[in-house]
Amino acid sequence: MRRGLRLSDPEITVAVAACIGNPNAVLKRKFGDDVKVPGMRIPLACEFLRNLGWAGFEPDRHVMDLFSRWFPEDETLKQRTKHIGELVGRKDRETTGFVYACLLGERFTPAGMSVTQADQIVWLYGSLTSKSKR
Repeated sequence: MRRGLRLSDPEITVAVAACIGNPNAVLKRKFGDDVKVPGMRIPLACEFLRNLGWAGFEPDRHVMDLFSRWFPEDETLKQRTKHIGELVGRKDRETTGFVYACLLGERFTPAGMSVTQADQIVWLYGSLTSKSKR
């Protein structure tokens, strides 16, 4: 784990989503049995947290598809993604892809707009263009 790593609100959201959005996750309870969270992956976990009022991007297929077309790879964000993966103990390709998309979303959200609002606009655009194949 990296000491001194400060996370923005959207980074905290995706880090928590990476923990609870692990299909093999087991949540430890202080008393009683462990609780498994089957079937939940990072996009659904991000959406769950956003519904609770947390800020962040939901890295669904529409968002990830558009970001892969719009933005060149960014080494600074790749390093940040790696650090967040180390922090939550997940370094698999799926997790790093989702975290990277969330970080891109945060970086390119216009000033004065919330990350969640930007996500909704990108998602809508992606859902419309993926159906028309344009």
